Amino acid sequence: MTWGQPQNSQIYLLQRDGTGFAQKQLPLKFLETPQFAPDNESVLFYGADRSGTGLFRVKLNNDQVQEISAQVAGAGSFAWSRDGTRLAYIEMDSRKGEMRLITDHHGTRAVIARLPFAQGSALSNLSLANLSWAPDGKFIVFEMEASDATTSGPAIYMAFTDGSQVIQVAESARMPAISA
Repeated sequence: MTWGQPQNSQIYLLQRDGTGFAQKQLPLKFLETPQFAPDNESVLFYGADRSGTGLFRVKLNNDQVQEISAQVAGAGSFAWSRDGTRLAYIEMDSRKGEMRLITDHHGTRAVIARLPFAQGSALSNLSLANLSWAPDGKFIVFEMEASDATTSGPAIYMAFTDGSQVIQVAESARMPAISA
């Protein structure tokens, strides 16, 4: 799969043997590269529709759109577990002044981490990305930075998926990754 210009709403699909090339116009705009869902029947992406931005899922067989969260506020703020059974994503709630790390297991959502940021902050001043699941699914690492005068750069956090603990593991660091 790849996606195309000018409206960022077209994807191009082909079979792994190079046959079956198809262009598909979707009813949304991509703001990052779509990812196949583990079922290979839908794609997920940070994008925009008429009502605003968020995390969306589009079924490829009928173009049915599902908004997963309107509070996902950045590219790279979601990831599938290595076994493909759980989705993690980050919501930003500027009214409450918190970032929430959510896991979704077959439609059951759980908030596993909450981190504060300045209430009322513009979401454009926050940067977060690069979620990475541990191979056993017991924790997720991610990067978060509030770009204002009080921060020294991004920080790396580790959140246990049972919701028990969030630990800042590094200051002024980017691009966390977990070894298989």
